Amino acid sequence: MSAVEVVALTGGIGGAKLALGLHRVLPPGALACIVNTGDDFVHLGLHVSPDLDTTLYTLAGCENPEQGWGRRDETWTFMRVLEELGGETWFRLGDGDLALHVERTRRLAAGETLSAIMDDIRRRFGIASRLLPMSDDTVATRVHTPDAELPFQFGDVFGNRGLANTQFLRSAGERPAAHIRCKCPQPCPKLHNSRLYHLRELCIFILTSSGFG
Repeated sequence: MSAVEVVALTGGIGGAKLALGLHRVLPPGALACIVNTGDDFVHLGLHVSPDLDTTLYTLAGCENPEQGWGRRDETWTFMRVLEELGGETWFRLGDGDLALHVERTRRLAAGETLSAIMDDIRRRFGIASRLLPMSDDTVATRVHTPDAELPFQFGDVFGNRGLANTQFLRSAGERPAAHIRCKCPQPCPKLHNSRLYHLRELCIFILTSSGFG
């Protein structure tokens, strides 16, 4: 497997598609995707990482081609029963997708880092490229409206109707945003140990996303 030569700073559906192009043309292991976690949030008690999961499914070739997110050939028994029980259904989790959220939440609660969990999961999906969160710290974007504070994903689901009265956005984390440890773990030592202007042997792409933002 090749050493990391290309780093892609990515997020969203558009970024995942561009990352897939790099993944296909580069030698196995030469690409490291550092993925946005600003959209991460806790839903139904589960840690959901929308951009990490979209990139995971896209690189593994099992994404839903019509939506661009979620899994292909997904089933929806969980959501159907949850709706029958009167549960919160605005953010839809397919059965296969739900299993990923449950396992990630369990491992986070056991003390593992998000980067270690996602590195293990991408290997289980047969992905040679590295898949890393932009930080192991919580960096959740929250939307303030006159009535409530909402997760950023609420706007993705409901669009302008969901964020029409937005007052401001804020980063909700374990520490002030200025002190977030945005780091690339050891699989990418050139980026981890070097100053940006010294990275002459490393190519960095900033991949655009899609949707709100």
